[in-house]
This record gives sequence, structure tokens and C-alpha cells, in this order.
Amino acid sequence: GQRSTGGQTAGMGINSLVGLGVMLSPYTLDGRTTLSHLLVSLTPLTVGSPVIGKRERALTVTLAYNLHTKQVGVLFDLLKFDFYVVGSYKDYR
Repeated sequence: GQRSTGGQTAGMGINSLVGLGVMLSPYTLDGRTTLSHLLVSLTPLTVGSPVIGKRERALTVTLAYNLHTKQVGVLFDLLKFDFYVVGSYKDYR
């Protein structure tokens, strides 16, 4: 949906999200904290936005590729809740 325009208009309140990330972990062969996983996630349903100060995510699926074992893990989150302190509607007043 439409993003915030930087004003008090929040845009669409229902969206989908795609995320990319990395994980640092101390669980390596030599015990050092280093880059361990590459992450790709898909959230098919989100309600809310940073402009209104909170967002709920439903049914997120994440693929986590372990760089050391060359295996892929699948993570599933039924619900996630995001609460925004900075970047929320409070910044537009």
C-alpha cells in the first residue's frame, strides 16, 4: 500500500512485508561471535504502520541459511507486535 507521505496521513493500514537480514552468533566451531546466518522473511499480513505507532504482523515465515553447516532452517511466527517510540505519529505533531 501507499507509504506515509511524511505528514499525518498514514497511507494504507494493511500491507505485506519482505525482509532480508543477517544473524551474528557465538555458536561457531572456534567460539567467536561472527556472521552465522542469512535471513529472508515474508509476512503476508500486516495491520498498522509506524505512523500510527504500532503494527501487528501475522503468519511470518523466515528462511535462515546457516553459513557454517550449509543448512536451511524454517522459522514460523504466528503473531508479532511492533511498537514505535520514534518515527510514530508523535513525530508529526
